Amino acid sequence: AVGFIFHIWLPYRYGGVIPYWQAEAAQISASKPKWRRQRIELHKLACLVPVSDELLEDVGGLGARLERTMGMAIGEEAVYAVLFGDGVGKPLGLLSSAAKVSVAKDASQAAKTFTYGNAMNMWARLPAASRGRAYWLANNDVLPSLLTMSYSTAITNPGIYNPAANTLLGRPIMFIEQCQTVGTAGDVILVDPTQYLFGMKTGGLQSATSMHLRFDYDETAYKFSLRADGQCWWSNYLTPAKGSSYISPIVTVAVRS
Repeated sequence: AVGFIFHIWLPYRYGGVIPYWQAEAAQISASKPKWRRQRIELHKLACLVPVSDELLEDVGGLGARLERTMGMAIGEEAVYAVLFGDGVGKPLGLLSSAAKVSVAKDASQAAKTFTYGNAMNMWARLPAASRGRAYWLANNDVLPSLLTMSYSTAITNPGIYNPAANTLLGRPIMFIEQCQTVGTAGDVILVDPTQYLFGMKTGGLQSATSMHLRFDYDETAYKFSLRADGQCWWSNYLTPAKGSSYISPIVTVAVRS
C-alpha cells in the first residue's frame, strides 16, 4: 500500500506563508507556500519459525511463549528501523533524516562520556514548541555519566538527571538497547516524537500458524508480520529567524572517542 500526505514544507519558515501589514481597504498581498508530498509505502517485517510437533507436545505452552517472543523481536526490530533505518525497504530512521542536528562535544571532553554540556547544548537546539513533548533516548552505558553529571567537577546538581523520576533536564529519558554505546553518535538522542510520521497497516501485528508448510517434517510453522513505514515530517533542519544555530526535533551529540 502506498499513501501520500501533502503538508507545508519545512524547513522553510511556515512553509512560505508570509503575513503583511496592510493599509485599510488595500489589496492583501498574497504568499505562495511550498508544499511537500510525503510518500508512505508500507514495508513488511516478518518472522517465520518452524517448531517440531514433538517439541510442541512435550513443552506445555511453548506455542504461546514463542508467539510472545516473536512479537517482541519484531517490535524491537521496528524500533531499530525508526532510529537507524535507511529508508530502503524499511522506514527512514531518525538518525538517517536530513533534519537531524548534531552538536559538537565539549572541549577536551573525555572519551566515552556524556556531560551536562552535551545535554545543555542538545536542549538548546530543540525548537521551543517541542520542549514540552520531547524525550531522551539513551543506551544503558550512558547511565554512569548521568549519575555523576554536574555543572562542574565541584558542584553536583542532582536536578540535571533525576533517577527517581527518570528525567533529564525535566524530560523523560528512556534507556533502550537500540541506541549506540556511550561515546558513539546515537548514544543519546533528543527527539520530539510528534514530528515523526509512522504509518502502519490496520490491525498492526499479524500472526498465523500452519501445519501444512512443513507437514512432511512434522513441524508447525509460526509466522508474525508487520507492515509499516516512517519518516520525519521535517525535510531538513531549520535556521531560526534570529541566530545561526540550526534547530531540529532530532538532536544528537558528536562522537566522543
